[in-house]
Amino acid sequence: MGKYAKGRRIEYKVKNILSKAGWYVWRLAASKPFDLIAIKNGEILIVECKKGSSLTKMEKIKLLKIARNGGATPILAKYENNTMHFYKILSEDQMEEVKADYFKGNDI
Repeated sequence: MGKYAKGRRIEYKVKNILSKAGWYVWRLAASKPFDLIAIKNGEILIVECKKGSSLTKMEKIKLLKIARNGGATPILAKYENNTMHFYKILSEDQMEEVKADYFKGNDI
């Protein structure tokens, strides 16, 4: 399986997790400027999905800027060791891990 197909598969895993938690989720074409956007009860998430790697400082800055301009919360979904991890991006130097159950509530 190629890199594109693996990345797409991870995006669909995240999409399914969020959809099951009640979010309306869309996958962006060519993953630009991020992979997924999700909306629930007036809250907006912008999600970047990665397999094994993390975001560069510049990627974090870009996501934070988009999130602030759009009133969204930036999220990194990282698939590692057969487990999906979610991180709320707080700043270019700080992320906070959140469990998948976090998305079921409205306290984003």
